[in-house]
Amino acid sequence: MAEAYVIIGQHYGNEGQDLDKKIAYYQKAIDIFRQAGLKDREATAIVDMADLQSIKGSYDIAVKNLRTALAIYQSIGKKTWMVCTTCLAAALPSREMLITP
Repeated sequence: MAEAYVIIGQHYGNEGQDLDKKIAYYQKAIDIFRQAGLKDREATAIVDMADLQSIKGSYDIAVKNLRTALAIYQSIGKKTWMVCTTCLAAALPSREMLITP
């Protein structure tokens, strides 16, 4: 079911109400991935959602979610968490925010 929510979300655009709907579908998918214990998929969907939040200009939320995804990747020993740190840096309007815990 979670993958279906991701697919539905992908059909919405990246502007206005479409973007809000897209983010909502990703959140539904994340919740299901989390409940099912699918940490890798949860983290990947969180990174995708953070990208959408960055497009929306919600940088603080995007950074919070990227840090969450990074922690999940590290907890499962997944090496792709390095990609997440690159995404984290790219999502920030200013690299100074990286210093804030």
